[in-house]
Amino acid sequence: MIQTQFSGSHAEAHALFRAFQILLYYENNKTDAGKVYTDLKNKYPEHPLTWTAKIQLEGIDGYHSFRNKLLFPKVKPRSDLENPQMFTLYQNFPNPFNPSTKITYVIPKTAKVTLSIYNILGQKVKTLVEQVLNSGKYQTTWNGQNQNGEEVVSGIYIYRILVQSYDGQEQFGSSKKMILLR
Repeated sequence: MIQTQFSGSHAEAHALFRAFQILLYYENNKTDAGKVYTDLKNKYPEHPLTWTAKIQLEGIDGYHSFRNKLLFPKVKPRSDLENPQMFTLYQNFPNPFNPSTKITYVIPKTAKVTLSIYNILGQKVKTLVEQVLNSGKYQTTWNGQNQNGEEVVSGIYIYRILVQSYDGQEQFGSSKKMILLR
C-alpha cells in the first residue's frame, strides 16, 4: 500500500493515480500498477480517477493503440477545409493536453450547433457551443473546466457535436475522445 501525506483527501486520490500512471506507462510495471489501482479502488471506489485507472489497466493493449491515434492524427487535405462539403469533427489538439485544447469542426451550411464535453461516465461536464453558425471552419478551446468554472480531474473525456441544418433537413452527430493530464 502506498502512503501519502494527504491520507483520505482528494489530493491523495490524485497522488495515487499519478503513481499508477507512472508505474503503468513510464516503468511498464503492470503488476505494481495493479497494486496501486487496488489501493485507489479500496479508498476511493466512486472517484472518477478510479474508473479511469480501471479502463487503462484492463485495456492497456488497446489503450496504447488508441493513445497513438490521438497523438498522431491524420491531417485533412487543405482543399477540404477551404470549401467545406460535409459536416466534420476533427480530433482535438494537443491530446493529451494540459491546461487547454482546441477542438476544430466544419459546418458546410448554416446550422444549429451544440458542442459539449462529457466525462467517461457520460455525465455532461460543459457545453462549449450552443448557437446557430454559418458555413465555415470553427475552432473552440476547452480549458479543462466544468460549467461552474471549476477545474476537472485528469482522465478521459468525450466531446460530442450535434448539428441540425437550419432548414431542418440534415442532422449530424459525432464524438471523439481526449485525455486531460494534470
